[in-house]
Amino acid sequence: MIERAYDSPVFRFGAVGPLVVSFYRGATTKAQLEQLDAFQTQLLATHGRIMSLSVMGQVAATVRLDDEARTFSADLATKYEQTNVGTVMVVKSTGLGAVVVRSFLSAWFLMRQTQLKVKVTRTVAEGLEWLNALPEPNPIRQVSVTAEEIDAFCEAP
Repeated sequence: MIERAYDSPVFRFGAVGPLVVSFYRGATTKAQLEQLDAFQTQLLATHGRIMSLSVMGQVAATVRLDDEARTFSADLATKYEQTNVGTVMVVKSTGLGAVVVRSFLSAWFLMRQTQLKVKVTRTVAEGLEWLNALPEPNPIRQVSVTAEEIDAFCEAP
């Protein structure tokens, strides 16, 4: 079961063990990302390493972060690249907009030349499978969570 840690009209996150699960329903703010930062810091204190799976519900709104939030988001990726073993970005939407967002995100992470292992997928199942296949140290191998549970976490009121 995914323990919900934060919920707002545009952003929700929680965790199951060392796996951070987040759901973006719209553009997040720097203050919301600071909440995520504090939560991840707590998880690291407990688990030593984390992994993350983020689901984007509305692709158009998600890519329209203001400059402050965009900069802070990039800073978070850098901050956790040594302790986050792998990150998945799930863009479930269909159509040309979703294809563009998936392509943009893949290119952005590739160009950043980060040590963080990142994959952009269409489904939670594909993302979870990729995370579980990453080599050791893989902190979620012992975590029992399904794609259906993650989808339910994202879709819950």
